[in-house]
Amino acid sequence: MLVEVEDERILLANVGGQYYAVTDLCTHAECPLSDGDLDGEVLKCPCHGSQFDVRTGEVVAPPADEPLTLYAVRVEGDDILVGPGG
Repeated sequence: MLVEVEDERILLANVGGQYYAVTDLCTHAECPLSDGDLDGEVLKCPCHGSQFDVRTGEVVAPPADEPLTLYAVRVEGDDILVGPGG
């Protein structure tokens, strides 16, 4: 799911009932990761195949070599709150 917070595009992923939020742009070529595939906890960029662990933002497979920015996620009732600092 893609959300916008203060003009920042953030990808929200549900992995086993736990929510994670990362920047929507690949650190390799700034392709939108929301157009990619999520397989378990691994998010694959649709442009060049970089892979990231959405739980940590870390690169799992190149060509990207910089991690994604993480955001804090908190669930309150039916609301999912996203903010700075992951």
